[in-house]
Amino acid sequence: MLGPSEALGWCRTTTMPEQPDPLVCPEGGSPVAWPYGCAALHLDPRVPSGTIPLEALRQLTGAAMERWASALCDPLRGAHPGFRLQLLGDLAVPLGYFEGGVNASTVSIPSRWVRDAFHAPDAAALTVVTFASDNADILDTDVELNVRGPDNPRGVSFTLDLVGPDRTDLQTTLSHELGHVQGLAHSAEESAVMWSLVRQNHQRRTPTEDDARGLCAVYPPTGVSTCDPGLHGLSFHGKGVGCSAAPAAPGSVAGQWSLALLGLACLGARRGRDRSVSG
Repeated sequence: MLGPSEALGWCRTTTMPEQPDPLVCPEGGSPVAWPYGCAALHLDPRVPSGTIPLEALRQLTGAAMERWASALCDPLRGAHPGFRLQLLGDLAVPLGYFEGGVNASTVSIPSRWVRDAFHAPDAAALTVVTFASDNADILDTDVELNVRGPDNPRGVSFTLDLVGPDRTDLQTTLSHELGHVQGLAHSAEESAVMWSLVRQNHQRRTPTEDDARGLCAVYPPTGVSTCDPGLHGLSFHGKGVGCSAAPAAPGSVAGQWSLALLGLACLGARRGRDRSVSG
């Protein structure tokens, strides 16, 4: 079975406020992870017209989840990670994490990319992961996609299937962000889904051996084939961690306590600096 000592370049997200160099794993802190064998994500059905059809987003998000779940921990035994993401019913809920409230993990397309310190104007996506301060268990995640549309003209032009000129592959972005949802930081392996840079017109959708090593180290195979994410859908305390995927510069994150990671950036664009945010 694959283990941390055998890893090529994968890293885990920790409770430390930064991954200053995407080629070097975060130092110190506790690694974050989901405490159960599965977790549910919901699509926010309030998809702006002229962006991405809801059914297409559902299909591509589910496909990205399945690619991660199909990663091999032990090719000889056919063993897979002891964790999987599941896409459940659509929910129109506020973004973010609310202390003492009912929270749901979501994937959404805002009508406008918010102009604040938490969202880089040219970020392709933003993922915020909320974890319990006492044990680093992941409690909640929210993914925002910065899709170009009538009310968001400065958003990112995504391609849904075939690559196109000056377009960012949505499936690559979703696969990368779902890696962060599961607790992975950026990898030093250039071919990995979790590598921090991507060329426009370039696809990197399927987890590589390096990605699989990382996920299998976080969630070793258990032999348990079923899990009900609905049993673990409520969370009431914690602090936030985030990552942005950006064609040119990384964004920041929102949350009571936040960890900003360098996101997925187009090759050739400048690398932005990481920043930690507290509030």
